[in-house]
Amino acid sequence: MPDIDLSTISFFSGFDRAALDKIAAMGETVEAEKGAVLMEQGEVGREAFVVVSGEVQIIVNGHVVGTAGRGSVLGEMALLDLRPRSATLVALTDVELISYASKQFRQIVDEMPADARAALDERDERFRAENLEIGFDDERPRPPGH
Repeated sequence: MPDIDLSTISFFSGFDRAALDKIAAMGETVEAEKGAVLMEQGEVGREAFVVVSGEVQIIVNGHVVGTAGRGSVLGEMALLDLRPRSATLVALTDVELISYASKQFRQIVDEMPADARAALDERDERFRAENLEIGFDDERPRPPGH
């Protein structure tokens, strides 16, 4: 089992210990080397990740927009709203992740407390709107460096 306490991750707030243990057991530990592409912008989402260790670069249309580290939940937007991936993720360091297949992730979200689910939906809509506002959705996805 990965060395991370899901109760310390805001995404999982509102779940009791029994639910967190069930969620932890649903995930699969995945390791990726520095430079590995974890997901591509524009793809159909098939999984979401929790970063256990390492750092991931977030790229939208060839623009680095941020990084994510331990405790970050990544790839969830495409699974929640059934739209293509909004960003490409590249491992900046060797990373350890917990991977949740789409079906497992949907089950987790379906069991979320209503207020946590509403906050999650609002956050994801705001993020997509910000991408549209700054023009990231106007360009065709490009790999890093192009």
